[in-house]
Amino acid sequence: MMGDSWGEKDTRFAFIGLAICAILGDINRIDVDPIIEYVTSSMNYDGGFGSSPGGESHAAQVYTCLAALAIAGRLEVVDRPKLSQWLCERQIPPSGGLNGRPQKLPDVCYSWWALSSLEILGNLHWIDSKSLASFVLKCQDPENGGISDRPNNRTDVYHTCFGIAGLSLRCGRKAWSVRWTKWLENAFAQILERYRYIIDIGGLI
Repeated sequence: MMGDSWGEKDTRFAFIGLAICAILGDINRIDVDPIIEYVTSSMNYDGGFGSSPGGESHAAQVYTCLAALAIAGRLEVVDRPKLSQWLCERQIPPSGGLNGRPQKLPDVCYSWWALSSLEILGNLHWIDSKSLASFVLKCQDPENGGISDRPNNRTDVYHTCFGIAGLSLRCGRKAWSVRWTKWLENAFAQILERYRYIIDIGGLI
């Protein structure tokens, strides 16, 4: 499998290539079989996937591999119960947050990477969504907006995006209260202010 012009090669490129072709409605333009072979060779004994063959299982890589297999219609190669169990073990008590791999701290971004993977596997209900939502909400900045990786840390666009994305998977419209609407207004204002110089240069507003 080919990577980028600098020689980097991992399962992210498999997903990106398949996703682009699927969006363009022309997945037959590429040879799918070698891509799927590379993705499946990155599967580990615990049911997870690494960035390359022999790489440690990681929740974000699990998503890219599952999404690639789903686009290609090859999910039958996955051990759904084993992988679903591995993903559920990413939830850390008592915080309720999710980590990306064993022995790591919880991080809001995995609210998306792990939950979206469980959604693909049809086992989203295996996660304690109430405690996860509580963790994500504790990571928000009620004054300035945004969501951080963990409570009391600095907020950023990355974790704000994936925090909301994760909540939307499990909570749906129930998450959008008046409080949330006000918070989102604050979050947008914070993002706009922080990246105003880029917006001005690009003439976007």
